[in-house]
Amino acid sequence: MEFITEQNAYYVILICTILTLFVVRKLVKSEFGLTLESMREEEDGAESIGINTSQYKLTIFMISAFIAGFAGGLYAHYVRLLSPETLSLHETFTVLTMVAVGGIGTFAGPIIGAVSLTVLSEALRFVEEAINLDIRMVIYGALLMVTIFFMRKGIVGVYDSLLGSARVDTEK
Repeated sequence: MEFITEQNAYYVILICTILTLFVVRKLVKSEFGLTLESMREEEDGAESIGINTSQYKLTIFMISAFIAGFAGGLYAHYVRLLSPETLSLHETFTVLTMVAVGGIGTFAGPIIGAVSLTVLSEALRFVEEAINLDIRMVIYGALLMVTIFFMRKGIVGVYDSLLGSARVDTEK
């Protein structure tokens, strides 16, 4: 498989991403996902009703490792060069910020966070060139602090709480 153009790579990666999200969504909504949720909420309680938590932890570790390896393989094929600097602390911080700002523990949160911060990053590109400073990391840090202090569940949590209060108002 060759990524002749960036457009070809975009479509291949988009299709793979949609398929991966579909499979993960099916897993989360299945009995397997319900078992994982019970383990998250009360691991001792899950063990007491006969769930082998070690086996489920190993299984979810293997699934997440497969997805990460698959994504890494697509990325390596696209950039054609990998080095330790490729995933530096800067990139790790960016990904974690995307997840936190979107909403940790939600299905749509990391997607919304990634799209929001990517759009913001591209919008700030002209400012970075004008002042010759990587202002993106400063803004990411400020967004992360606002999220931690005021929006514990990220953008998805704020949306859910606004939608919940709107439902309460319409029911009155």
